Amino acid sequence: MADDENIYRVLGTGTTIVNFPKREELSNLGKINLQLPTEECNEEIERKRKFIESKRGEFISACYDLEHNLSQFISEFLFEDNIRKKEIFHELLLDTTIVTFGQKKNIARHLMKKFSDETTGGSISEANQVQLFKKVEEIIKVRNALAHGEVIIDYNNDKAVVKYYDSNKNTKVKIELNETVFSEIDTKVVGLSIVFELLKNRYYEKEFFENFIENGLIGKPNLISQIARE
Repeated sequence: MADDENIYRVLGTGTTIVNFPKREELSNLGKINLQLPTEECNEEIERKRKFIESKRGEFISACYDLEHNLSQFISEFLFEDNIRKKEIFHELLLDTTIVTFGQKKNIARHLMKKFSDETTGGSISEANQVQLFKKVEEIIKVRNALAHGEVIIDYNNDKAVVKYYDSNKNTKVKIELNETVFSEIDTKVVGLSIVFELLKNRYYEKEFFENFIENGLIGKPNLISQIARE
């Protein structure tokens, strides 16, 4: 990280730019002395920032679909065709801030483990269940970081990271952000949404899930492993 003399915080965006080349001094504001990037530099900063913000928003939106399908998976198992009870359960618990994304993941994990035949028709092995929810956990970590963390863009080398303090683990998380990482997390979050969408609709084709989870979700290079602890 650069020192404070070479840091530009884009107010209202949660984004910080470091190592940019030129600055302008505004000395006609009384006692306030602001230093800002030049107009040319500012245009490049906006290009970099808007790319990250666009990808960030798309991913967070996709995470909403995954969280929604997790909720539907839980209520579908617990209440099956009792529409009224499902509606009450969603209204009072699942669709509120009382139950977090992470807690829904834990509930779904316990249900699938304890009631495998009823929730998956025996189509997902215990080993693949472990891997499946490991991927959900990774997505939740990235989602929390992107939703609540600070994005830092290095002007010199086009590198960007998001830094986030994980209060549950009492650790700082740093994730590199680039086209490849965004492509992977987007693929994984959509794939996970598909899994729970199919399960809540009682689609239990074992061969499909084994191939999809092992090759589609797990077999790909794990670029999310770039999550670093500081």
